[in-house]
Amino acid sequence: MKTIIKEFLAFSNTEKRGILVLFSIILILQIIRFAWPYFDKKMHQFSQEELLLANSWMQKMEQLKVQEDLEKNNFKLRTFPTCFSFDPNTLKEKEWIKLGFTEKESKSIIKFRNKGGKFEYKEDLKKLYCINEEVYNQLAKCVVLPERRNSISSNYVNFKSSKKIIKLIEINAADTIDLLALRGVGKYWAKKIWFFKERLGGIYSEEQLNEIKGMNDSMFYNLQSQIRIDTSLIIKIPLNSCTPEELQKHPYCWYGVGKAIANYRLKHGNFKSLNEIQNIYAVKPEIFEKLRHYFVLK
Repeated sequence: MKTIIKEFLAFSNTEKRGILVLFSIILILQIIRFAWPYFDKKMHQFSQEELLLANSWMQKMEQLKVQEDLEKNNFKLRTFPTCFSFDPNTLKEKEWIKLGFTEKESKSIIKFRNKGGKFEYKEDLKKLYCINEEVYNQLAKCVVLPERRNSISSNYVNFKSSKKIIKLIEINAADTIDLLALRGVGKYWAKKIWFFKERLGGIYSEEQLNEIKGMNDSMFYNLQSQIRIDTSLIIKIPLNSCTPEELQKHPYCWYGVGKAIANYRLKHGNFKSLNEIQNIYAVKPEIFEKLRHYFVLK
């Protein structure tokens, strides 16, 4: 055995010199790598002007974040004391602001209207993202539009322009042929919508359609009025028995999220609750809010 080891470790003089040169090169490169920052200090220094610009940018980003958080927290508490009779189809941007909407919200409403959006009934105001049930109840008495009196089945919608009762498409079970029946949707969009919901395993909210590349407000509101969603048809991932590859394949598990979930399960054992996913650092609250609709404890 000793003879075999000696023969294996035996090198000729040429080979010994080659190994010595190789190790010397590696050592020199490592020394340069660690010593370079100390010799090239300019590489790590910023001018005073650059530092001021970076600080200003960080402050603006922080202010925007605080403002967005305040808008989200105060959304349900908003009141509209200045209520006057108005037609949402003709109201100008300044008048929306006078009602109590922010400049951003007012511009969004005008943009929606410029792209063909119309309000036929008071209830149509609920199509706007900035008008929830509470806001609508405050403004309804001031809107000079009729109320939708005819009770229509949840599976059907009445379009006045076409004078037809069109069946709403259940999007999670729909194929491309079904999607082509949607008004304003051609082969291109039918394929994109189908591919999007198939990759996810189904959708749980209409708002997810905004994640499709190229989706604009006009197309979204057009689709919103013609579809319905059955969340029981969503294909869910068995959290405790799926493979790491199956986890990482899901669109919401990209950028290491799927791998982090798999590693946590390997270290701590099976998940006892979906809320346990929130203990994983890589799973931010907004990601968990999406993922919880696609996991099941199995």
